[in-house]
Amino acid sequence: MREIRDRSIQLINNKELTIILLKGCGIIGLIAYVFFNNIFLSICFTPYVIYYVKKQKIIINNKNKERLKIQFFEVLEIVSAYIKTGMSIEKAFDQVVTDVEMLYGINSSIYNEINNINISVEIDIRIEDAIKKLAKKMDIKEISNFAELFEISIKQDGNVVNVIESICSYVKGQIELNRQVRLSINSVLQEISIMKVMPIGILIYLRIFSKDYIEGIYSSGMGLFIMFIILIVYGITLYIIDRMKQKILIIGE
Repeated sequence: MREIRDRSIQLINNKELTIILLKGCGIIGLIAYVFFNNIFLSICFTPYVIYYVKKQKIIINNKNKERLKIQFFEVLEIVSAYIKTGMSIEKAFDQVVTDVEMLYGINSSIYNEINNINISVEIDIRIEDAIKKLAKKMDIKEISNFAELFEISIKQDGNVVNVIESICSYVKGQIELNRQVRLSINSVLQEISIMKVMPIGILIYLRIFSKDYIEGIYSSGMGLFIMFIILIVYGITLYIIDRMKQKILIIGE
């Protein structure tokens, strides 16, 4: 008998984590070079890499959770179609595994979790309990709401198809609404991104086209101190900009 792979859903893989680490190291290397003309000073900024990795992991996890949510409700729509043909709920979930494999691949998180539901049913765990366990693991509000409504429908011998179709329709509407809002604020987010890199761009421009002037700053202690103060101000500015961006994104959700 197959075993349930009862592990936390991996929302960020090793490849993504490696890319984040490389980007973080690249950023501190660029900062050390642009502000102090000494790439070896990047070791002093290693704490920023920890902060950067943590921040990027949250961003990627949120994106992957959103994708997982979309996939789950797409799978539910297929399950609903199978139930309409006369299949039982359990049989419909068992049948949909083939569709999930074709759509998302055998190594996808959604394939693993749908497969776990079916294995749970095989060992006499009620399907509503298996879905509740999945909802708890995913920690996605819409899936948790579905699990509760699904359990109530099963207990009250309600129309499961209506429950599935109603919540799928609601979630699709919310996803489309979020997409439209994101499109409307996209220009603002692009401007914020430009503001973040503009100081670095100016310093790189000066190093290329006003090399004699900028080299004088790096050759004196006072010049390096001034660059250090500028870096602190720049870091505080980036923090404020990130906070602004997060508020805009919350409004867009």
